[in-house]
Order: sequence, then C-alpha cells, then structure tokens
Amino acid sequence: MKKGFTLVEILVVTGVLVLIGLAIANFGRDIFWQNLVWSRELVAESEAKIAMRHLVAEIRTAEPSNTGAYPIELASKNNLVFYSDINNDGKRERLHYFLADRILKRGVTAPSGQPYVYNLNTENISTLINDIINPDSLIFSYYGRDYDGTASSSPLTEPIEVKNIRLVKIEFLIDANSAQAPVPIYLSSQVMMRNLKDNL
Repeated sequence: MKKGFTLVEILVVTGVLVLIGLAIANFGRDIFWQNLVWSRELVAESEAKIAMRHLVAEIRTAEPSNTGAYPIELASKNNLVFYSDINNDGKRERLHYFLADRILKRGVTAPSGQPYVYNLNTENISTLINDIINPDSLIFSYYGRDYDGTASSSPLTEPIEVKNIRLVKIEFLIDANSAQAPVPIYLSSQVMMRNLKDNL
C-alpha cells in the first residue's frame, strides 16, 4: 500500500492555506490603515492645539503698532490682522491670520526703517493648521462691550468696526480625512484683549 496525499487533498489544503493567508493579510492591512488614519488625526489635533495656544497668547497681548495704528487692523470671519510683540523685542509685529484652501495661515511683518513702516512685501507666511472644514469658513467671531459670557450674547455683525471689539472667539473644526472615522476634531477658545478692556 502506497502512502501519500491525493491531488484533491493537496488542492484543498492549499486552498485553505491561501484563504488563511488572505485573511491575515487583509487584517494586517486594516490594522495598518486604521493606525495611519488615527495617527493623522492625532497629529492634526496636536498641531491645532499648539496653534490655538499661540494665537490666543498673541491676541491677548494685542497693542498699538509702532506706527501708532489701532491694535486691530482688520477683522472678519476668516481673516484677522492685529499687532503684537511676539518676540519681546519692543517692536510690535503685524500678525495676519487667514484661511486659504482649508488651511489656516499666519503672516508676520516686522516693522522696519526710521520712522517705522510695515512693508507687506516682507511678510513671512507660514502654515499652521491643515484640513479645516468650518462651515461658512467661520473661524473668528467678535464680541463687544455687551458680552456677558452667556450664549445669549450676540457676536458683532460684518462689516465689523474694529474699535468695538473686546473679545475674540476662535473655532476650528478639523478633519484630516472626511471619508474615514474618527469624527472631526472641534477646538474653541475665547480671548479678551487686555489693552482694549474697559467695562469688561
């Protein structure tokens, strides 16, 4: 009697091994993909929190420019220009935060010359936060003297008179991949401008 495997047995075992291999490969691919997606979300959240901290600190210390201009130059829902001494050198830089193609960018223009001028051709623009999906591109909301800290307080309406601003609310909704879980990350903060406080 000859011992061995029949062709059918070999084909069945081979088929089972192939199926097991495919299942393991798919499982590994899914684990890798989920890890990649979550990693991107965590990086996006970390970048957003760092950017939020810097933005809040800079808005809080807004003050008149070195040319004597008002602390806030421009304020809209996705565009904020103000002056602040970000490197403690006694000179107030012109800071321009704006949204462009789902990216929050920051432009910095240092004063130069004597007397001082802000040459916008020397503005240094950097990327702060990617993948912003805010509805209606609303990032900044502004409140005046009547803000009482409750939801009943209404933000100032555009066009905004910058001299009425006392508090800025910042909101980011970030999604590194809208077609995949997890859900978008929401960050929000409110900051009062110290040098503009009156009755608040």
